[in-house]
Amino acid sequence: MNIFAKFTVSGCCFLFIMSLMIGTAPAATTPEKADKTVVARVNGTVIYHDELAPLLESAKARYRKQGNQSISPDLEKNIQSKELDQLIGRELLAQAGAKVDDKAFAEKVELRIKALTQARFHNASSAEKAKSVTIDPHQREILRKDALVDAYLEKSGIANLQVPEKNLKEFYEKNKQGLAVLETVKASHIMVELSKKAKAADVEEARKKIQSISDELKKGGDFAELARKHSNCASAANGGDLGYIKRGYMPGDFNKVAFALKPGETSEPIRTQHGFHIVRVFDKKPERVQEFPEVKDTIAKYLIRDYKRTKIEEIISELKLKAKIERYLND
Repeated sequence: MNIFAKFTVSGCCFLFIMSLMIGTAPAATTPEKADKTVVARVNGTVIYHDELAPLLESAKARYRKQGNQSISPDLEKNIQSKELDQLIGRELLAQAGAKVDDKAFAEKVELRIKALTQARFHNASSAEKAKSVTIDPHQREILRKDALVDAYLEKSGIANLQVPEKNLKEFYEKNKQGLAVLETVKASHIMVELSKKAKAADVEEARKKIQSISDELKKGGDFAELARKHSNCASAANGGDLGYIKRGYMPGDFNKVAFALKPGETSEPIRTQHGFHIVRVFDKKPERVQEFPEVKDTIAKYLIRDYKRTKIEEIISELKLKAKIERYLND
């Protein structure tokens, strides 16, 4: 299993760094629906429930994706406490950024506000229209805080981190088995599709059709041409070419047959939940552990991301020591 299979590389901006901790910055709530219940105060600055609500919904959605369809009262309290704590951290960072007395810093904040505004309203029908988008004071304040946090974190020294080569190699040696590339086959197929509600007569008709195609192949028929003519898969336009397939990627029987074939071999008709298939394999690549140069950059990005998360937590912890924080939720 590749330990980076779910790792997504991104930049160093606030929207990336803070998403490691608080998901996404809270979206603006329309005035008529805004919930102005006070959930916390940070050095006198109020955090309202309408700032917390979208983070709670995002967190609950993540839990549901993990199979937790039912969220218990205890879990809900835990989520609420955690997300509020992250919002408090965001506010502390924004306040720290606002205290920086530096003209260059202030200019950078304004540039980031413009960039974030354009990104937030990217659905404008044209670049010119996007420039003319007006935002209300509440939305601008959210963007201002995002920009302050972003610029402050960069000023704190986490923007241009470098991981020593020695550390990269140590990580590689400890985790090389998790950096394996799965076995792959380059395959094409011809599919005669079957509906899940197919009746016995439909199944028999499809079986006869796939067998007829198989017979043509055995007589020397061109696989790609027959795929273009008969296959119901989108790959038909490319002669049935599926490219390189990782072991376990395709349905069970298809996977079993494809990886049992040798390059140049063609299968007998097989059935999956999608219908009947004929598979031809053109090449095979065995499972292998990637060499250090192949994964060096990915390891560096992974370790830098981990360091940034730790660094942000340390900065927030230091700011909390000097802050007056009042929480009004029943955690």
